[in-house]
Amino acid sequence: MLDSRGIDSLIGRSFNGFRITRFIARGGMGVVFEGIQESLARPVAIKILYPHLSNDDTFRERFEREARAVARLNHPNIVRVFDFGSDGVLHYIVMDLVEGESLRDRLARLHAQGISFQTDTIISIVQQIGGALSYAHRLGYIHRDVKPGNILLAKDGRAYLSDFGVVKIIGDSPMTVAGAIVGTPEYMSPEQSSGDEPVTPLSDLYSLAVVTYELMVGRVPFQAPTPIAVMRMQMTEPPPPPSTLQPWFPPEIEAVLMRALAKNPEDRYESVDTFVDSLVDAAQSRSHPSTLHPAGETTLPASTPVTPARASANAGPEQTPPPAPATETPDNSAPAPGRSRRLALLGGVVAIAIVAAILGGFALVNRGGAGGSTASGGGSPGPSGQPSTAPAAGTLAGTNAADKILFTAHPGAV
Repeated sequence: MLDSRGIDSLIGRSFNGFRITRFIARGGMGVVFEGIQESLARPVAIKILYPHLSNDDTFRERFEREARAVARLNHPNIVRVFDFGSDGVLHYIVMDLVEGESLRDRLARLHAQGISFQTDTIISIVQQIGGALSYAHRLGYIHRDVKPGNILLAKDGRAYLSDFGVVKIIGDSPMTVAGAIVGTPEYMSPEQSSGDEPVTPLSDLYSLAVVTYELMVGRVPFQAPTPIAVMRMQMTEPPPPPSTLQPWFPPEIEAVLMRALAKNPEDRYESVDTFVDSLVDAAQSRSHPSTLHPAGETTLPASTPVTPARASANAGPEQTPPPAPATETPDNSAPAPGRSRRLALLGGVVAIAIVAAILGGFALVNRGGAGGSTASGGGSPGPSGQPSTAPAAGTLAGTNAADKILFTAHPGAV
């Protein structure tokens, strides 16, 4: 296998009109470099296969045959193959250089930020990759390793499927018969995991459904500590319905994914095109969250209604102002029971005042004797002579003052 020292030694190396300029990534089958086609000054991607995968005598013949076939694939969502060849023990394929990143890297970056793809973006990716697979299937090609690492996202939004033919080349080698795993367990179909059944286009359909599941739910259906354990789950355990991981998950989309992930290929959709069409129809059949989060959270789209509590907090109806404090002057149009009691009290005070005035008059008559004319006359009163109504008037004034204090202390108690 190419180690870091071997990779560094390839930088700047030229062969057959191509020059390696920098390291891009390491994959399961080889190392990808950026290079340049010197005759056209065209940037290219150069994949060099691991030497241990091509150490059998028939590999060169098979490699050339499959590389020529893959080079004939011409689809806007398939990475084009420009050239292939060998240089000593190194076998290479020259392809389009896609300016962007892999879906695997995009997923990792978004997950680190706690966010995920918009639903429209997911559907667009699945439609593009599904179209590439359908095209290849019609020509008799099966990818066998559909996964985020083999899906490239260009800066202009286009999605590309890469590594067509490479899996087929490696898969036919004696190394596979010896027990090597060709493919990625988390995305492999049950029949591919078992090795007992032939791989068909429906195997690619299953893998694309796993990618779709991961983009929408935030994780792959099966997770285990070892690749063998994951493959065993692929063969024997039903995938967890998305709604058991994300309670809001739309049932229409869940039904499409669960059918595409059926263990028996005959229970899946009959083609990738049918799966993609069903997914699009399900996504358009109802409104559902447009941002999915791996931690089980979802950002509500603008079309999702908020709860009444949130509506009133943000832009709810105009609030009713609190009642104004009671004024000092009571409303006499409809006296309350409390006021009736106060009126009775006032009446009692007036009655006491009248009695007091009468008794005072008798006292003056008894004290003044024959001078009672002074008392009965309307002449100027003496120093002790006040109008008989003065005490009563003073009492009423005091009562009104007490009522004002009552209204002030108990607003609204009128």
